[in-house]
Amino acid sequence: MNPNQIRALVTLGLCLALASFLGYVVAAGNYEIIIYLIYVALGIFMIVAPGYTGLIALGLVCPFGPPTPFIYNVPFVALILGACITKYVLRRWIARRDPPAPQTNLPVSFYLFFAWVFVRYCLDPVAPNVRGFGENVSGFRAYLGYATCLTLVVFLRCFLRSRGDALAVVRWMGIFSLFFILLLVPLIFTKSGAIAEALMRFGLYVTVFDNGWLRFVVLPGFGSTLVALGLLPSLTNWSSGRRRLLVAVGMAAIIMGGNRGSFLMALLLILTIAYVRRGFGTVCVLAAPIVICMVVFGYIAENFRFDQGVGFFRILALTSRRVAEQSGADATISWRKVRWERAMEDIRARPVVGHGYGGLERAFVFGDMSQREAAAIDIGVATGGIHNGFISGTRALGVPGLVLFLCAFIGQLIFNWKHAVRYRTSDPAISDLHCFVFANLVGMTVGIYVGADLNSHHLWFYLGFGCLVAALRKRQVLSTEGSESRAEEVGLAPQQVPT
Repeated sequence: MNPNQIRALVTLGLCLALASFLGYVVAAGNYEIIIYLIYVALGIFMIVAPGYTGLIALGLVCPFGPPTPFIYNVPFVALILGACITKYVLRRWIARRDPPAPQTNLPVSFYLFFAWVFVRYCLDPVAPNVRGFGENVSGFRAYLGYATCLTLVVFLRCFLRSRGDALAVVRWMGIFSLFFILLLVPLIFTKSGAIAEALMRFGLYVTVFDNGWLRFVVLPGFGSTLVALGLLPSLTNWSSGRRRLLVAVGMAAIIMGGNRGSFLMALLLILTIAYVRRGFGTVCVLAAPIVICMVVFGYIAENFRFDQGVGFFRILALTSRRVAEQSGADATISWRKVRWERAMEDIRARPVVGHGYGGLERAFVFGDMSQREAAAIDIGVATGGIHNGFISGTRALGVPGLVLFLCAFIGQLIFNWKHAVRYRTSDPAISDLHCFVFANLVGMTVGIYVGADLNSHHLWFYLGFGCLVAALRKRQVLSTEGSESRAEEVGLAPQQVPT
């Protein structure tokens, strides 16, 4: 019997064993085992698959969280980073001559901010909620988020080592965003509570429109990524028709998400890209149709009869109080206001060192609905769920923490804007990468104000990615100059210099 026959028999035997096992699991109704098997298979794939770009993009885009014990809703990017670091260490150990990673000079403000977070953690250290799980709020997940962001920023240069890798990770983000849009949009119209419950078990926040359709608040984030890729041609090198389709799908996803803040983020992103690529005159030209659209939205909102419910028209609550009241969007304003006021009281009490995260015992123990609502406010404030990252960060880390963050954030805004403008004609791909970062950071100002805490891994990816892109171009320039100087020494003509 030759080796090919032996391999075929072994494969057949393994397939039969796996089929029998899956049949038993389905017959027994134990579907959680199948989910865990999928995670195991995904982990093995992450270790053996070549490259890191697709994995990093998946970690950033994936809206689901692994079902880990003791820590609820761990960010999926933490699992991806663990797999990528393990893979990186194994490759370095096996290859031993792996090319060096680019030297990324991260701003001092980055290190100072995370150092302050570490100091604040040491003042009131917390651990995973092993004892009393289900009752207490430890705050460990918030600090884990900061640790994940720091790991992402530091190790990003080890995974993305060339201009091609930087472009590839952005394209993969677009591919995965499109995949999740196509996956979630059909589920909107099912009105299925079972589907919503199943998705929420794996960390995906799901709510409903007033007409019963499922509402996925993650859709606008996917849509913004597609819009940015459609407006920056050097990132994809696709035809104008395909890029227009990306923009159309992205805007549809933003509207289907029903988030007013996300719609404003998308407008800021579009105007920012237009300003960097075409100048202030183009922004003024685009402002006119945007204003006209707002007026049309207001007219539709005040005169249209929503007999079947508001649904996707919830986005019109941005300009209409009538739609806001009918869709329940106005309740989110009062919902945020209560949390902001409670957090501001804590900031005034301890402005320097803050209160940290967690520290609530028996937080999930209540007797009636009024106690549940009061507990929800306390839990949101303690865990950073205030839906204003600036207030949340100040409440947890104190005023120094917010100042250090603003130094890092504003510094990278200026840094990426300058590089996007500088390389507009000389290096369009690098310029578009910096513009991609700059536009997303500008949009994140609204995202932080209405939702994201300062430990958002998307936020810190963009902050670190801009530094990495600049380092990659610098290394490429130095490599080219070194090749030219060596060519001059041996007498080669400039066109004979290898690139």
